[in-house]
Amino acid sequence: MASSSNQNDFEKIMECITVAEVERIHTLSNSLEKTMLDPVALKLFRGFLESKCLTCIQCLDIHEKCAQFLAEKHPLYDSSELNILSNLGLLSHLKQRLAYRLDDGDPTSISLCLKNIKLQCRNEIEDYFFDFKASVSKKVGRVPK
Repeated sequence: MASSSNQNDFEKIMECITVAEVERIHTLSNSLEKTMLDPVALKLFRGFLESKCLTCIQCLDIHEKCAQFLAEKHPLYDSSELNILSNLGLLSHLKQRLAYRLDDGDPTSISLCLKNIKLQCRNEIEDYFFDFKASVSKKVGRVPK
């Protein structure tokens, strides 16, 4: 469980954003993927996770890094990806899978492994996303139209 100061940080972020931003984020909060692609919504979601679940922050960081690796055009995968993800807290069984794929050297297999890691991280934070959505909905409900 996270500290109350992290909860206060989330509340401060919520208070600082405009009514229009809250409503826009509320619309995005119907989809975890859309929320994670929007910089302002992602910052708010990160603040929310910091107030609830610090291990989820690791999952969010790993998810973002995998997305970054997968977005590269003509990637040349090597052990640096494994090292970066390991430093972010990648679980040992996922490290082993990625290491095996890196040793094999097949870019398609490595990409599929990164997508799988990304999906597993997304699944870890998805339960908290529903709480985030409820918090944003509550904020929208308090905001005068």
